[in-house]
Amino acid sequence: MNNSSEKVMHSASDAHNLSPERLCNSDAQEKNAHNPIETSANQAIQQNVSGDCAQPSHDKRLCAPEAVTAIKAADLEGIKRSNIIRRCQAGKYPDAYKTTMNGGPGWMIPVASLSPAAQAIYRKEIRPPVPEQKTLPAIVQHEEYRTLMDAYDKKPPNLKRMAVSAAAAVDAFNELRKTGLSVGAAEKSIQQSHKVSKPALCRYRAAVDGHDRQYWEAYLCPRYHGGRGKSEFSPEAYEAIIKDFFVQSQPPLTAILPRIRKMASERGWDIPSDKTVMNRLNAEKPHYWTYRQGGKKALERSFPTVEKEYSSLRLHEFWESDGRRADVWCIWPDGSIGRPVVVAWREVRTRMPLALGIYKNEDSELIISAFCNALALTGTRPENAKLDNGRSFANKRFTGQQKNRYRFTIKPDEPIGLLTRIGTKVKWSKPGRGRDKPIESWWNFMANHCDKLPQFEGAYCGRNPVEKPDNFDPSKAVPVEEYADALKEAAWNFANRSHRGDGMSGESPFALYNRLSEAHRMNPVDPAVLRLGLMGVAIVKPDQKTGELSFKVEGFGTLRYWSDALAELPKCFRARKLHVYYDPGNPNTPVSVYDGDKHLCDAERQGKVDFNDVGGGKVEAHMRAQAAFLKPRQADINALKGGGDTPNRPALVQVEAMPLITYFDPRATVTKKPSPARPEPEADTIKPHPTEPGAYQDSETGQVYRGAKVVQLKQKAVPDAEEMSDEEIEALRQRQREKNLPAHLRVQP
Repeated sequence: MNNSSEKVMHSASDAHNLSPERLCNSDAQEKNAHNPIETSANQAIQQNVSGDCAQPSHDKRLCAPEAVTAIKAADLEGIKRSNIIRRCQAGKYPDAYKTTMNGGPGWMIPVASLSPAAQAIYRKEIRPPVPEQKTLPAIVQHEEYRTLMDAYDKKPPNLKRMAVSAAAAVDAFNELRKTGLSVGAAEKSIQQSHKVSKPALCRYRAAVDGHDRQYWEAYLCPRYHGGRGKSEFSPEAYEAIIKDFFVQSQPPLTAILPRIRKMASERGWDIPSDKTVMNRLNAEKPHYWTYRQGGKKALERSFPTVEKEYSSLRLHEFWESDGRRADVWCIWPDGSIGRPVVVAWREVRTRMPLALGIYKNEDSELIISAFCNALALTGTRPENAKLDNGRSFANKRFTGQQKNRYRFTIKPDEPIGLLTRIGTKVKWSKPGRGRDKPIESWWNFMANHCDKLPQFEGAYCGRNPVEKPDNFDPSKAVPVEEYADALKEAAWNFANRSHRGDGMSGESPFALYNRLSEAHRMNPVDPAVLRLGLMGVAIVKPDQKTGELSFKVEGFGTLRYWSDALAELPKCFRARKLHVYYDPGNPNTPVSVYDGDKHLCDAERQGKVDFNDVGGGKVEAHMRAQAAFLKPRQADINALKGGGDTPNRPALVQVEAMPLITYFDPRATVTKKPSPARPEPEADTIKPHPTEPGAYQDSETGQVYRGAKVVQLKQKAVPDAEEMSDEEIEALRQRQREKNLPAHLRVQP
């Protein structure tokens, strides 16, 4: 290696007159440098050294070594310029030489003599600038890429994390290569920083070579699924297992496998361990498990429900009704005990409860009565009625001449129902679809705010036997009137609390109902229709004397109804069976009396009076009512008589003037001969029957006596006390004592 001190020195005056030939010769002869290349890189070198090196002429044949000044070298190495000069003087930079530059002599260090890091930085600086990309690369629409991305999206999270880590390693490698670092150095650096081996990094680079960056993770994602291979499992055996396992009775696998394994030994099937079989079953389709756990209804519930927009409804466009058996035991006025049934009617748009009906059972009378109460309260009729699919709602008196809940047919001969008469269309709910009726969720509120109140403690039985409390006792049943008051209060509380449902805007049902009622046009129902709808029907024959109606209502016992108008009906109506329409939930409501389709009159309930009426108020009221009833009728009778109590008797007809006609039956004059009397047997000849207990037999004639005849014979056999002696009486008493003794103490003959 030539020493830098042997370099040819130039004066300062010649620094600006360096010819291309001189530079090229000195470099070729003394430095053994690389052949100069006329490129943009050489021009960049000249620009870098323009501050402290000679200014070359602008000749296209310029030959210059790839060298940098000491200042530039210090910048590339990251050390001071004085350290670079000392290294040059010590010969640590091969082929470094000293030359005259602007301002004096200076060192030129070949780039190849610098450290690898400095060389990389230098290469990066002299690289021509890449024009900035103004738009993003177009997304490849190739079918292969779409398929690849779909498969990557379905990969498990652990494989995706491995793909992201591999792509990050390739990104880091490319960044190091852009800085000018060699491939080997970049691989060593990635191996230390990302813990990726050289062969793995080579595979990653080859996998993503030529593909857009957005698809790298998809190409680098592992293709294997992991785990061991599946155990041998005969398809016939597996199909037999899943057929018996996925049933609604939910049998355990341990109850199925013994029988299947026995079949497998006979037919040559392969079945793995119980755990492996269970793992296979767990990997089956979700709807198999849904059907096993809940059947077809659970499958239907697995589909998302539709959300209904209530704000699109008009006021009274839809009413809904449903029944529920209360969770409280109640006692009725007739003394019977049980859980009452509550039927409710609500306005769907505002969720406003309109009417509640309470009875022992859910029947047509209760539903119609509650509906008519809602009609009377609102003063209008609904356009549609969302009804439960029970038989009590589908009765002909209520929904006749409308599509029924089964085949949705209309029979021409069926009667016209109340809903059909007032023009309300029936919308049936499907069986077992509680989500179809919004009122189902309302029952939860009523149960929490009524049935579970502390005042019903002991009478509360829970909604099913599993939830029955320990302190439940039917003997603690509360009066049904008390439960009805609590039910009304709970419904009123619901109507006055804010609601967060769709279309409610945080208003209470009562406030929203009043606001919408201002713009609603009422469509009232005729009072005659309401009168019939409010009542149940009983076929009763009036009392012949008073004309009162008496019939039995379940839960209230026998009720009596009477009125002046009922008493004024002609006597012929008391021989007929009349139709009496009554309210089954409130027997105090007046009843309507019909003769077929003809309305006759109304009648009021006749209550009972306490046996010991303290104060006599009820008795006095009854006497006044009786006097008011008798006074006009007595006056009418007096007027009929002519003003006096003495009746006008007609004159007696002379008997002699009327011919007397007498007819004698000749059979009446014939006297029948009496039957000969049978001789009474002697008492001494009457003995107990030897084989028939309780019978007696005449020892002479053999005649057998039973029943009343035996009693007569015994009475005859007993002589008169006046005719008996004291010895005979004592003997008779002794025989009677022996008869009263037990059999083992009697004297044996």
